[in-house]
Amino acid sequence: MNRASQALLERDYLTTESLCEQARDLARSSEAWDDYARILMPLQECRRMRRTIAAEGWLLIGTHDRDALLDDLASQGPPPGPKPFTHPGKQPGEICAAQIVVTAPLTPDDTRIIWETCRQRRLWVELLLAGGSGPSRVARSWGDNNLTAEIPAPPGDIPIDTWIEPRHKHAVTGSTWFQAACETLGNAALTALNTPPATPASLDQIAQAVDAIPDHELLHQRLYEYARLLQRTHTTSDSKTTT
Repeated sequence: MNRASQALLERDYLTTESLCEQARDLARSSEAWDDYARILMPLQECRRMRRTIAAEGWLLIGTHDRDALLDDLASQGPPPGPKPFTHPGKQPGEICAAQIVVTAPLTPDDTRIIWETCRQRRLWVELLLAGGSGPSRVARSWGDNNLTAEIPAPPGDIPIDTWIEPRHKHAVTGSTWFQAACETLGNAALTALNTPPATPASLDQIAQAVDAIPDHELLHQRLYEYARLLQRTHTTSDSKTTT
């Protein structure tokens, strides 16, 4: 975590997020629950920053071609610095920050590829996978847990499958809708978890939901609570053993 702490001091949030994820996996494999819980706090902060910066960038609701979408994004994000908000990209082909609603014909597998590509390129991008028609849509995670939630249709005046530049009125209203839809999906995940008393298996179930919906604050908090419960259980068991 020393490298992650240094990256966080340098406001290199994307590097910090990646290092925290690696450290969390190591803590899980060794069942170091105190370390696991402490890692979640900077991880959540980095993801909060990515969400905030993405909301200041471009907006795309609706997709038709994965490769064309990736071509519209920058091949490499800006270097870390104190003002990442100033790098949304000037035009398609340079986009560094965006909220993107992935729709048919693209699939959950396509969404995962877009997500991993954005991570590799160091882009401030948030994704929402959604489908359907009429007054409501179905939002879903692109992970193996296949979480779903009903959400309202996007505002009708926003052009579909068209990049909306930052600060345009459609980008502002669309971003508000996007964030509310992500919150609804995360809330549905919390309801669906129905996790038993704290066990490593139940913690893994929550962690899977967190990674499938990484922008949801309460999911991160639930994961932190379970890590702390496991820590206390482990400490109590050790105490009984020594006595």
